[in-house]
Amino acid sequence: MTRTLSRALLTVAGIALVLTLSLGAFVFWNEPNVSTATRLSYYQLYADALKAIIIGFGVALVGVLLPAILAETRSRFDKLKDSRLAYSQAKTGVDYLALRLCAMSLADAGAHIQAVHVFKHQAELYDELKVWLARRYTPSDSLHDPSVWAESLYDRIFAMRAVLEDHAGKWDKLRPDVRIKLLLADRRSEKET
Repeated sequence: MTRTLSRALLTVAGIALVLTLSLGAFVFWNEPNVSTATRLSYYQLYADALKAIIIGFGVALVGVLLPAILAETRSRFDKLKDSRLAYSQAKTGVDYLALRLCAMSLADAGAHIQAVHVFKHQAELYDELKVWLARRYTPSDSLHDPSVWAESLYDRIFAMRAVLEDHAGKWDKLRPDVRIKLLLADRRSEKET
């Protein structure tokens, strides 16, 4: 709960308590002055005043909590959406990395590897990464664990970076089919289940 929300709730509760105590003090002070004939009317007045305090407290509570709950819900949704985008950019970026790199110049390929690496780091920043991995992988799959998943992506990124480094002098002269064989080291892409 945010500090502002806590203060607002304490303020609302404090006001309700002060009003209730004030009503109690008024009843205690006024009771000796009430005649038997008007006692029922005064009790009704006290009950109505107490109802007004309770209803006012409830309305104020809803007025404070509802916007805070809506804002918190919106914030969580936005964070979940952002984490999904970061996960997708990282995973898809690595899945298609060899295919993209084989069609790029060395300079563009190096910049693209760096961008995919950044996507991986961004995905790791979100606690919600666990949600996306749980939807994609079974608990028995090692990639279900965010740190294993991130290490796996890093290994694939690093392997392709190493290929670019090893062939930097001739990369721009190689045909895309030769480049992709170097990048995949004769390992074809496999469909994930």
